[in-house]
Amino acid sequence: MKYKKYLKSLNIGSLVKDIADIMQISSCKIVNVLNPVRYEGNENKIFKLNDIDTKDLVRISFLLNYNFLERLSNEYLPMLPVTGNRFEPIKYTFKLDPSTKSYSIAGQSGDCSFLDNLHVGAYIRKVAEDNGYTEKEVGVRLGYTQSVVSEIYKSDSIKVKKLFWISEKLQRHFVYELFLSKIKIIPSYSALYQIEISFDEQTVCINNPCDNSVIFKYLRYYGEM
Repeated sequence: MKYKKYLKSLNIGSLVKDIADIMQISSCKIVNVLNPVRYEGNENKIFKLNDIDTKDLVRISFLLNYNFLERLSNEYLPMLPVTGNRFEPIKYTFKLDPSTKSYSIAGQSGDCSFLDNLHVGAYIRKVAEDNGYTEKEVGVRLGYTQSVVSEIYKSDSIKVKKLFWISEKLQRHFVYELFLSKIKIIPSYSALYQIEISFDEQTVCINNPCDNSVIFKYLRYYGEM
């Protein structure tokens, strides 16, 4: 139950608010890419949600140019093996001007159109059946009743925390297979992070002192970087 308590402490709305504030994106603009009717008259509710639909979080990720699922996976599912087809690595150009310590990032981003044909429950069901698990056996592993498992199988989407819980308990990285393998978001560190840049005669190091997952280190050479 330790993992469940750890996951329970996660507040996704607060995380979204932190990034939205940095990007200066209002709750109204965020709600407009989701379902405006659901939040009509109370747009700030999005920042108070303890959990959120995974597809909605992906849409927010593209709006804010910030891969929330990648960050959460690194924190909550760090040891889970990645299976399935890997997408082609995101290619982008990072340019640094040593004289001013300024930098720019450019590349080709994707979009979230893949969500339209994605049925989360059907995918989880197929994986379970391929492994010989009945609904009852899946329920035992997850701590759910068989009827809850049946409802999950019928749903085309799922809340973020539930997807992480299922991934951890079934030891299958559904977060990656269903979403991360299809998300292409070019990082915009200049807007999202307080970056520190340092270099000597041999290396250039770029890091965020508040987030140790953001580190770049390059061999330095003379000429265009």
